[in-house]
Amino acid sequence: MSAPRLTLPSCSQAVFCDARQADAEAFVAFKARIERILKRSMSRAAGDKRSTRFKLDDSIVECLAALPSSAREEDLEDLFYFMAESFQFSGVPLACDETDVDQVVVDLREALEELHGTKSAPKLHLDPDEHTFLVLDQDLQAFPWESLPCLQGRSVSRLPALSFLRDRLDHAAAHASPEAPPHEVVVDHGRTAFVLNPGGDLKNTQKTFEPWLDEQAHERAWTGVTARAPLEEEVKAALLNKELFLCVLASHDSLDSALGAQLTDT
Repeated sequence: MSAPRLTLPSCSQAVFCDARQADAEAFVAFKARIERILKRSMSRAAGDKRSTRFKLDDSIVECLAALPSSAREEDLEDLFYFMAESFQFSGVPLACDETDVDQVVVDLREALEELHGTKSAPKLHLDPDEHTFLVLDQDLQAFPWESLPCLQGRSVSRLPALSFLRDRLDHAAAHASPEAPPHEVVVDHGRTAFVLNPGGDLKNTQKTFEPWLDEQAHERAWTGVTARAPLEEEVKAALLNKELFLCVLASHDSLDSALGAQLTDT
């Protein structure tokens, strides 16, 4: 049986999409175009002159602008219905079943193509140092957020709290050389320890990662243990002497069962 797929409403997915650094003029033009699309389609269904006074909040437009022009039709439809509900909350009755949603989706996609440079506008290059930090509570941390299509292939990390990030940035700034860019942290990947399949029950995972980890151990002097839980002394040595500590296992629960006591004692 395949693992359940994590799906989110398109508005939520847009939060994780690439930051499109469109200039202010392009964003204003995009917002005006989206409002024209919505007013044209909604006023026909509503039959209410109040629709001409409808304005979209910038945060909603930013969610839409974050979606790629290749977004699924379902995602664009979801955003349209979300904006339609906002339209109704402003006091204008609207019969969504009388709206030509297919045409609205086509218009929204064309607006995204224009904004993101897939037509006439110049294409923008993403910052190679862009990184997404996830700060999740005890309920949300169980979901595989990194497997979302909009996050695959991107640099993503989980943090316990924003204060942890602030502490790391301050530490990097305090120890950086005058010539280094601000907040740049250089990690010596040669000083790495790893734990692979500590429970001994993930045979396929071990088969996938073990050759690569063995190669790193041979070429870069990585140290680690495979198919067993590390000893307390091994965990302590890794945390004190290494700069990276990799754990390859099934879930956070298996991390707790394999390393919980050692980490607590350490």
